[in-house]
Amino acid sequence: MGIQSTVLLGFNIFAFLLARFFENRIAFCLHIQRDFLISEGSFGTIKSANQVLMTDITYIRMRKGFLYLVAIMDWLSWYLLSWSLSNTLDASFCLEALDRELRIGQPEIFNSDQGVQFTSQAFTGKLEAQRIRISMDGRGRVFDNIFVERLWRTVKYEEVYLKDYESVKEATMGLRAYFRFYNEQRPHQA
Repeated sequence: MGIQSTVLLGFNIFAFLLARFFENRIAFCLHIQRDFLISEGSFGTIKSANQVLMTDITYIRMRKGFLYLVAIMDWLSWYLLSWSLSNTLDASFCLEALDRELRIGQPEIFNSDQGVQFTSQAFTGKLEAQRIRISMDGRGRVFDNIFVERLWRTVKYEEVYLKDYESVKEATMGLRAYFRFYNEQRPHQA
């Protein structure tokens, strides 16, 4: 009995310390929401919507196969500005979402991970032509992109896993309806 409680106590302390570690990481990321690293050693404050945008890609499981989803979000409000689906991982569907967003507004900074779609000449060239500063997450730094990752968790648990799409058309219609709900009705913690 005493050995069991000692092991359990040790596990509880370990779990507590692990939770504190990740809580501090998430709190730091939430602090970064307003203070954005502009260049090495230089911070800027995000003061308005559409000032800093972020993007990422995830996969959408279908009954037979996968689709890839790219989303562009506002860093300050977590509003989903543009998205696109593809059955391949080339840069064309990312460029399509970017073109749609740039017709709406022009951010100061565009943040992404270092995926091949976002580092392609076509993608970075389009941003540079608009004089938009490019910010890329560090390698292996999952917390740099935490707001888009939270979107992926939300859309998968509240939409994708519940629907089990059969076709691209069905996935497009389902995601379009969900993203309208996400932007206009779903409460956010932002």
